Amino acid sequence: MMLRPATIAFLLLLTGVSAQAGNLPPHTWKTGGYVGVVLRDYPKFPSENREGDTLALHLAPEWILRQGPYRFILSPDVRLENAGSGRSRADFNELNLSARYGKTIVEFGVTRLFWGVTESRHLENIINPPDLAADFSGETTLGIALLRILQPINLGQIEAILIPWDRDPRYPGQHARLRTALPILGNVRYPDGRPTAWAIRVATARGIFDTHLYYFSGLDREAVLTPQFDTTAQPISLQASRWPIRQWGLDVQAPIGSLLLKGEAIQRSGYSRSFIAVVLGGEYTFNSVADSARDLSLMLEYQEDDRPDDAPLTAMKSAYYGGIRLALNDPNSSELTIGLSYNPKSQAQLWSGDFSRRIAENVTLEGNLTIFSHVDGDPALSGFARDSRIEMQIKRHFH
Repeated sequence: MMLRPATIAFLLLLTGVSAQAGNLPPHTWKTGGYVGVVLRDYPKFPSENREGDTLALHLAPEWILRQGPYRFILSPDVRLENAGSGRSRADFNELNLSARYGKTIVEFGVTRLFWGVTESRHLENIINPPDLAADFSGETTLGIALLRILQPINLGQIEAILIPWDRDPRYPGQHARLRTALPILGNVRYPDGRPTAWAIRVATARGIFDTHLYYFSGLDREAVLTPQFDTTAQPISLQASRWPIRQWGLDVQAPIGSLLLKGEAIQRSGYSRSFIAVVLGGEYTFNSVADSARDLSLMLEYQEDDRPDDAPLTAMKSAYYGGIRLALNDPNSSELTIGLSYNPKSQAQLWSGDFSRRIAENVTLEGNLTIFSHVDGDPALSGFARDSRIEMQIKRHFH
């Protein structure tokens, strides 16, 4: 029987653990994560037979075991919500084992990685598939099994990733809000096969520039959605198809005094033509506003995406983003962020806001606001026209 490379690496890792177990120091446990109660309010009545205001439970504890050069992380993710929303699930954010051999780190198991530096859109976040049932923007992702090796080099660090068992994005259910006008079928198609996904990423820090450059090969994390018709030729659903792609990605950060310049760019091939997408901008921070402890940041970004018509649909292909972030730096760690993405061509406006504040020992109150305005001219957002929402969550953190 032929063993996969990831399986071989995992067996070698376990062999190393067994061989050195007698020489390891005592282990240490660390507990983290949270349990949260979520209230989601939709000011407008739903279209068709979709959910109204919802109450949900989110459980995401975390346990970390360390012993010498080895670390084990267990972090389940349980969500209980309305039937038909597609958001209820029991999953893992993290379930992995890592080991340090000299300066080399080897990690195997389920994990979530985040790549990107800009505020309005994260083009580079390519490793984990999106949980579109939980977040229409794709910012919330699913844990995925992978083999990851990190090695310091003269330039900084090189990271190699192999994804032997890919998984599909999760889509909203039939009665969910913040879903496309037509529901997306659960059975994803692979017209050109399912190649093994892998990536190489190099991190460097020289002078004021902090950069990451990567190459990814595998199934696109975005899907092409094709209408499906009934016997009367009426569209009734969307079929998701995933295609193999190759993608180069680059992000750069450069602090200049109180100004932080940021940018992300990708070049993706695999459709009728290759395309480029970029997000460029910066963040300027006023420290100790009016001789107080408060910090105020102003953010401005521009995004451009020239993908062809046969590539997956995306919102705000050409847009400007402006936002503010206020950090009170008080004992309650209060912070507020408000932003607007505006497409001058379609006139679509997407308002977003986040708020967090500690209200008791180990308890925080978090809020999230999403407002869709004039989105009828944006094909990727028009289905959300009545789905502006306010979300509040009380979290009890574990320490």
